[in-house]
Amino acid sequence: MKCLNCGAEIPDASRYCLSCGMEVPGKAIPQRIPDSERNMTYFVLFALAFAMFFFALIPVILGSWEDAALLVVAGIALAIIALLNVNASRRHAEKVAELQEKTAERMQKAAVEASARLKCRYCGALNDRNAPRCVNCGGTL
Repeated sequence: MKCLNCGAEIPDASRYCLSCGMEVPGKAIPQRIPDSERNMTYFVLFALAFAMFFFALIPVILGSWEDAALLVVAGIALAIIALLNVNASRRHAEKVAELQEKTAERMQKAAVEASARLKCRYCGALNDRNAPRCVNCGGTL
């Protein structure tokens, strides 16, 4: 990949150009959803499920067992949705953490690879440390 600012070659795992330091667009690391937002969603879903179970008592008192059964089924469905949401959120958090670890490893690897190269003083191309001449312009390193 080429840098949009200086035209230097950028390793795929790099978020910044090694030549000019400009940030590479589209290389954002996924961020975690704050725990408070996730907890609020679970709380609302479980509260709705509890409300369904509680309000199922009203049709029972009035003698309408079908309506009570419908409210209980709706409450069970909301509780299942909340539990599935908790599980999906946990898996997402694990996946984001894994991606962040992999990105950090790639960044370290790219930094090691970049530090093992010499930059040509004439054209700025990156060359192997043992190369006598620049592969781009042929200048002496």
